[in-house]
Amino acid sequence: MQSVKGTTILAHSLLSEIDTLYANLSELDEKRALVPYVFDASLKSIVDIFEQETDAKRHFKYVKKDIKPIELPTFDKKNIIVCFSGGKDSFAVARHYQRLHYNVYLYHLKGLNATYCGEFSEHLSAEQAAEYMGLPIIVEEISYSGYHQYVEHPMKNMIMATRALSCGINRGITTRVAVGTFKSAFLDDNAYDVCGGDCVEMWKAYDKVIRRIIPNYRTLIPNDNYLDSFKVIEKEPQALEVLVSCMTPNRFRRAFRERTESRYGVDLLPRRCGCCWKDCAEYIWFADKGLLPLNKSYYIHCLEVLANTKAKEDGIKFFSVRALWSEYFLDYSIDNSIMYEEIADAIIQSKGKVVCSDHTIKG
Repeated sequence: MQSVKGTTILAHSLLSEIDTLYANLSELDEKRALVPYVFDASLKSIVDIFEQETDAKRHFKYVKKDIKPIELPTFDKKNIIVCFSGGKDSFAVARHYQRLHYNVYLYHLKGLNATYCGEFSEHLSAEQAAEYMGLPIIVEEISYSGYHQYVEHPMKNMIMATRALSCGINRGITTRVAVGTFKSAFLDDNAYDVCGGDCVEMWKAYDKVIRRIIPNYRTLIPNDNYLDSFKVIEKEPQALEVLVSCMTPNRFRRAFRERTESRYGVDLLPRRCGCCWKDCAEYIWFADKGLLPLNKSYYIHCLEVLANTKAKEDGIKFFSVRALWSEYFLDYSIDNSIMYEEIADAIIQSKGKVVCSDHTIKG
């Protein structure tokens, strides 16, 4: 039996249905219940996306239940809750609303990413980043039972936002919830089992559910893409020491980090593995801006990681660094790269190795 438990008291029974749906979509292969689950009809839009993206049918029943909107008190219009992981994207969102003079409350859901714990625990990064920004942070915990087959559950962000919303209501703060995903993230461009929960279509389906109880609700997404986050951090690069967005699970990160530092003679920022696409995109950007020391061999390695990530996750192979660059860095031209002379005409071999015009790149 799949189940989800959290320390937050959910503010409405409909929000509990999101928990139940999350649990029952955790396995790629359906285990049919003797009695089909019955969900409010608003949740069907979430299941429709799931079925379309995974080609897996779920035999649920849907009815339009007699659901009454929540009776809400009057909140301060300048209050906002930011779902906060301790990474660059949620940091940029928090800074965005700080600069608009909102009263920003950070909300961190501990245990949501079970693989990021111990030495590299996300909640440690979140608490340090909150202290750095001088913002209050609410840390709550979640646990779930049963087998989860997704790298990142497509409903993960919904669980987090639901609890942030409940927290805002229960504590008399706000119903405004902001997240660090992107306006430009769409299902057609992302692997569903890795990034599905970050996509606009999923948020629209989620908002449709929440509007059953809060008619004017919408999740706030100020970032267009992850380069927006980089641009915010450029103004205060010291934040890189407390933030993290590494994709590698805790049990591998130390070994990967030590191997990367030894192989390339690079000193990585805290909590990074140095060989996931997020760490590598971060290094390229901030090395280009003169905010991290340039290590040419490691820079080339980072490009190879980006190429291999696209090939593995999306089945897209790039054969020139120029084309790869446009995919990851959008309107930031390769002409601005600190390594422009070496990589502008570089090719990517079939196995993902980058071959530069200067074959003797070192250090």
